[in-house]
Amino acid sequence: MVRLSVSKLVSIGASVGAAAALLDVGAVAVAQTRPDPQPAVSGRALPVGSYRETCRNISLNGDRLRARCIAKDGQSVASTLSVRACRGAQVRNDNGRLTCDAAPAARTR
Repeated sequence: MVRLSVSKLVSIGASVGAAAALLDVGAVAVAQTRPDPQPAVSGRALPVGSYRETCRNISLNGDRLRARCIAKDGQSVASTLSVRACRGAQVRNDNGRLTCDAAPAARTR
């Protein structure tokens, strides 16, 4: 049987508590670097497009779409786009810049 003094138990408890705090901080750091699976926009759907794969912190305020998008060099770039200008076209990330894809071709009868 192992006997431990009260001071030894307190020391062990403090070490376990400190380790748990470090693990908790590490989990928060990891959670902050993960992309948002479903960006939140109050009451409005985000425009469709491939930008969602490489842009984060996406928000829509009026007709202004804002996001931080990854450029080819890996840098995160703040970008804003007037979605009104897209007129039904999808939005994409063009080297860190939000842009409209070409509008779909008009149907002929």
